[in-house]
Amino acid sequence: MKKTIIVILVILSFITSFKLNAENESNNKEFKGVWVSTVYQLDYPSTYTTNSEKLKEDAIEVIKKSYELGFNAIILQVRPSADAIYKSAYFPYSKYITGTQGLAPNDNFDILDFYIKESHKYGMELHAWINPYRITMSKNDKLAENHIALIRPDWTVLFEDKLFFNPGIKKVRDYIIDGVEEIVRNYDVDGIHFDDYFYPGKEFNDQKEYLSNNPNNLTLDSWRRENNNDLIKRTNEAIKTINEKVVFGVSPSGIWANKGNNSLGSETRGSESYYNLYADTRKWVIEEWLDYIAPQVYWKIGYTIADYEIIAKWWNNVVQNTKVNLYIGIAIYRLFDNSEWEVEEISKQLSLNKQIENIKGHILFRYKNLIGNDNKTKKLVELLKNEQPVNLPTVSNLNIEGNLITDEVVNAKYDFNDNNTDKSTILWYADDLVIGSGRTLLLDKKHLNKTIYFIVTPKTAFSVGEKIKSNSITIELRYDLTSDNNIDENDYIEILKLIIGKKILSDHHLKLLGVNKEEEISLELIRRIWNQSFK
Repeated sequence: MKKTIIVILVILSFITSFKLNAENESNNKEFKGVWVSTVYQLDYPSTYTTNSEKLKEDAIEVIKKSYELGFNAIILQVRPSADAIYKSAYFPYSKYITGTQGLAPNDNFDILDFYIKESHKYGMELHAWINPYRITMSKNDKLAENHIALIRPDWTVLFEDKLFFNPGIKKVRDYIIDGVEEIVRNYDVDGIHFDDYFYPGKEFNDQKEYLSNNPNNLTLDSWRRENNNDLIKRTNEAIKTINEKVVFGVSPSGIWANKGNNSLGSETRGSESYYNLYADTRKWVIEEWLDYIAPQVYWKIGYTIADYEIIAKWWNNVVQNTKVNLYIGIAIYRLFDNSEWEVEEISKQLSLNKQIENIKGHILFRYKNLIGNDNKTKKLVELLKNEQPVNLPTVSNLNIEGNLITDEVVNAKYDFNDNNTDKSTILWYADDLVIGSGRTLLLDKKHLNKTIYFIVTPKTAFSVGEKIKSNSITIELRYDLTSDNNIDENDYIEILKLIIGKKILSDHHLKLLGVNKEEEISLELIRRIWNQSFK
């Protein structure tokens, strides 16, 4: 006879009453992001299609794989080139999804909404990645009839056979900001993310606007920087006006300026965003127009022209005494571009990040470089899976003064220990949303006062988890923990042994189980519950 075993773990609000350890208070959760590119279908989707089921399938694969590799944030490219992978009144549907700009998926399917909801089920953030100025990738790109670039060609500039918005026109900047506001109003995104594409180069045909829109008589270089400054400042203000919880981040090229050209710059000799792209990213940090900055430090440690360590430490100093978080963009794609990079380089960079005070995490470029069966990919995946968050106390220490608990994060973990790691899989839930997998669950503040439970599913074709409902609380577990070919009282006892003494069952759940809260939990009580509920 089949029986269903109950397991309910409740993370109680008393956790927040623990005192803070001053040394750990500033150690917030490490940000682990991955860029998911849609341009040219680099990462998503796997093929041009209007089929909503195929698009869902591809999205779930990206999200689940990202979660399994330890990421807690997906940076999804939602506007690759003045188009959108979501429902927009400002930009046509992206050709990189369906093959034709302006053609949306069938069934009114909304990719961005789906990505957000699925990512949140796994406890991951979803940041909407935007390329603000780029309109086309080549002279052969065909724009939809309703594209703003065709309606307002005076807003555009052709540069090296690619079409760009002209940042020197205020209405252009307004339009880009309106597009950001649309996302923040209509979608539950965790962040808005701009990448490193600003002015595409020095020979940009904006002389007319420079002469007519320059009331302060700035030099051309300074005027261009001010246009970008205005975009960044007002984008941040627009986001916070709508939803102050949505963060705004920029991922610029790694070098702001070389010290040889600017005394405030880094000891490098590479391409400079300040001079080449007119992006004064240092100012954006100092003015705190950003919530985070993720410089793309795409060089090796020790590289003489642009040393990863030198650049990372330069940015560490820039964010010092600001509220801006520093995440480093890491070039895992270099492992596969014939540059002779090895996985050990990525390992060294991740280790170095943890030694630098103000680096709060990293973003890896890009998702597809984590998929494959070659030796480098396998080593990279193993590296990421073995990476552990820093300073996370175990649940057994939750009653010890000095845990890492802040206004934002309650970092702890719950370990499910059994002898069947090779025979079963585990998914953890909080109020019916997936929040983890594997034997260890990392907890944080959003899990307080939620019903935490897990499903153990045997790795066999004939035995799967079953759900029942009890007063609207989903409770489930089916597994022969004692390996005696029966799911019975003994398995139930093994489960409840895990929670006896931890006092993590609320009065409400004890009542659901028919247990007097004054009654001492014992094996006899467990047997009685079993007989009352499941015989």
